[in-house]
Amino acid sequence: MYDPIQARDVFVAHAAEDSATALELAAKLEEHGVTCWLAPRDVAPSRLYAESLYRAIEAAPVFIVLISKAANNSTHVARELEIADQMGRRVVPVRLEDFEATGAFCYYTRAAHFYHWHEDRAGVLAKVTDQVTSARAGLPATGSSDNSHGSTPRLAIDRAGIKRALRLSLASAWIGSIALAVTVAYDFGVTRTAVRLWSVAYSVTLLSFLFGACASVVLGVQSLRQGFVPGTLQGLLWPGVAAVGQLVAFTLAANLLKSLPFVSEFEGLLAFVVCGTFGPAGLTYSAMTVTRAIDRASRRLTG
Repeated sequence: MYDPIQARDVFVAHAAEDSATALELAAKLEEHGVTCWLAPRDVAPSRLYAESLYRAIEAAPVFIVLISKAANNSTHVARELEIADQMGRRVVPVRLEDFEATGAFCYYTRAAHFYHWHEDRAGVLAKVTDQVTSARAGLPATGSSDNSHGSTPRLAIDRAGIKRALRLSLASAWIGSIALAVTVAYDFGVTRTAVRLWSVAYSVTLLSFLFGACASVVLGVQSLRQGFVPGTLQGLLWPGVAAVGQLVAFTLAANLLKSLPFVSEFEGLLAFVVCGTFGPAGLTYSAMTVTRAIDRASRRLTG
């Protein structure tokens, strides 16, 4: 039997370390007319703690779980998540930080949308309010991890993770391409005096491209797992295309400079450095397209 004193629209599951955020989220939702239950604030003094939690989950149609490293390691949050899943509640995972979920968290939220509280609070509030409105009207869940109505859940895009890998790959591309320009200028005979500069540039080129390759693979694989095509192309295809184009540009520049005897070594080196910006500039432009695609996809999921 439901206890009307405990009944709320939303149950907020969270680790003790995330209590301040849970209270802030509840306050924002309650400003929008959504009633919330969270421990220890709403635990009845006359009841056992575990009984209060169970009845609160039973009474609330929407179950918010705050995703963090602390929650991932909490057996209490995992137990609450399991109960909510067994009861068929509309689970709305709200991510507080980026990390790889394990155990019960990975199992129960693998096919769920992830909403980022610190990046898109308005989107979180809108989605939870939408879920509560649907529950009050007896309508199917809209975009939660509940799949009892036969719909196939869409994976939410991990915006922070993809953007971080994107930034790292771009930074490596710029540094590596400029260093490569100095290296290739020496190899093609455009400059002969900067031997020490060549050795430094060669080392920087190797390290930058190694680091950039790792970042690009992470970006591509992460995007592929989430079905995000622009990110997959940015990580696994466009870097190779840019590298081939960059080498073609260097070859053409070397042939042109050799046919111009009045060009000094410094001018030739400067020309190669300018050519070295072509590849990363192209990657930067495509990265802007990826970022816009991420934002559009996120708006569709939270709209």
